[in-house]
Amino acid sequence: MRSRTRDNPTLVFVTLVLVSFVLMTFDVQSTSEDDILSQFRSGAASLFGPVQAATDAVVDPLAGLVDGVVSLATLREANESLSIEVDELRAELAETDRLTAEVDLLRSMLNLSEATGIEVSTLPAEVQGTADDGSLTVDKGRNDGVLVGYPVLDESGMLIGRVVAVSDATATVQLLIDSTDIIEVTTPLGMRGAISGLGSAGELRYDVYEEAVPIAPETLLSTVGTNGYPSGLQVAMVPGAIEPIGDQITDARVDPVADFSRLPRFVAVVQYQPNTAPLDDEEVATTDDSVPADGGEGADDGSEGTTP
Repeated sequence: MRSRTRDNPTLVFVTLVLVSFVLMTFDVQSTSEDDILSQFRSGAASLFGPVQAATDAVVDPLAGLVDGVVSLATLREANESLSIEVDELRAELAETDRLTAEVDLLRSMLNLSEATGIEVSTLPAEVQGTADDGSLTVDKGRNDGVLVGYPVLDESGMLIGRVVAVSDATATVQLLIDSTDIIEVTTPLGMRGAISGLGSAGELRYDVYEEAVPIAPETLLSTVGTNGYPSGLQVAMVPGAIEPIGDQITDARVDPVADFSRLPRFVAVVQYQPNTAPLDDEEVATTDDSVPADGGEGADDGSEGTTP
C-alpha cells in the first residue's frame, strides 16, 4: 500500500517549508557552539568533506603537473642561455691563455738575448700539429720571413729543433731528438763536443773527439755558434759524471733541456742564418772580386800571371 505522504505533495511541501523556517530561526537566535544548527553543519561537513578531499586529490596533482611543465620549460630556456654564456666565457678564456702564452714567449726571448749577449730576431709561431715522423707544423712560413735552417726554441727559450721545410704560410720543424744533424756544443769551461738525436724524448748522444776531460753532473751544454746555430743556446745537461776514455768521450748519453714529452703550444723561430746555414733551396750566385770575369779587366791572354 502506498504512503499517504507521497500521495499528498502539498503536505510534503508545507512540511519542508516549516522545517526551513525553524532552521533559519535557530540560525539567527543561536549563539552556543553546541546547538542543533552547529551539529547539523558539522554533519554536513562530514558528509561533503570526503567529496571535497577526493576532488582536491584529483585537481591538485593536475595543477602541480601544469606548474611543473611550465617550470621545466623555463629552466630549459635558462639552461640554454647559461650554456651560451659558458661557451662565450670559455672562448674568451682560451684567447686570454693564448695571449698570455705568447707574452711569456716574447719575454723569454728577450731574456735569451740578454743572457747570450747576441741580438737574435725571433718570430713567435703557434704549433698546428705533428706529423708521423714527429716533426711539428707551425703557422708561420715564407711569407713571414721563415727560411729553411732557422733554429726553433720552445716557450722557455730551449732549443728544440730546426726548420726543414717551408711553404708560404707554414713551416715544418724537425725536432732535435729526431735529427741526425750534428750540433756543436761547449761546456762552460770551453770543451767542445757534438750533440745528435737518438729518436728518444729523454736522451741525446754526446761525443767529444779530442782533448776530453771529466765532466761533472748537471753540466750545461750550449751551442758554440756554428752549423747555423747562434752561440749560447742551451741544448743538453749532463745527468751524471762522464769520464773520458783517453782523450775522447764516445757515445755518451745526456738529457735535453727542452721537454720533449709534451707538445709545445708556441715556439720561437730564430731568424738567424749565417753563411754556414742551409739555404732555402735556392742557388745563390756569388762573385769573387779577386777573380775577374771573362773579358773583364785583367783577363788577357794569360801572359801576365802570378809569379810562383
